Amino acid sequence: MKTKYFIFFLPLFGIVSTVFSQGQVATDINGSIINTKKYTELNGSVYFTDSWATGSVKFANGKSINKILLKYNQLSDEPVFAGKNDMEYVFNDLVVEFSLNDTLSRTRLFRNGFPATKQHSSSAFYEILADGNIKLLKKNTKKVMLTKEFNSATSVQTVTDNIEYFLYADKGLIPFKKAELMTFLANFNENKSVLTDEFVKKNKLNLKKEDDLVQIVNYYNQQK
Repeated sequence: MKTKYFIFFLPLFGIVSTVFSQGQVATDINGSIINTKKYTELNGSVYFTDSWATGSVKFANGKSINKILLKYNQLSDEPVFAGKNDMEYVFNDLVVEFSLNDTLSRTRLFRNGFPATKQHSSSAFYEILADGNIKLLKKNTKKVMLTKEFNSATSVQTVTDNIEYFLYADKGLIPFKKAELMTFLANFNENKSVLTDEFVKKNKLNLKKEDDLVQIVNYYNQQK
């Protein structure tokens, strides 16, 4: 039996005044409050990071907001911002890109508008790991699974992660496994791939490591 999960919105919306980490007050954020109580019953987190992080947001209408406290809800696949009394709000305006600082103070960038796939719509957000002619994208899809432990009548709602990697080039989105990266790069440009392969061997990079994948794609993009 499949269980459906919904995000319920309370009937509170409109202009929100929120205080940023440096004391700046914004009075022009159009958002709707979210009921997050049901998340407390889940085993695991629905967020990219559980704590609020300073970030920025770009909207489809061309407007942007900087230095705002954000979380990325990966279950609903949308950024949320901090409002009064630490309440969570979703943006009423369409978001096309946002960034936030992780626990290591690294800026993490997320963007939508990529071609739709069987699993993801064009409104799905991807993390931009490498940005250039060839883009390296990461998608972590979170879902809630209802499970029962052995010899237990109690059901547990657990948040699961499904991580996928993609290359975006020539307006196409290509899924790949980590070990397949060099093969796909060779299909784009053999000469650049040869130089990149030498770079991988010289620096003893490991295709199983995400940070090394980023180095490889960035180096590939720098070649002429």
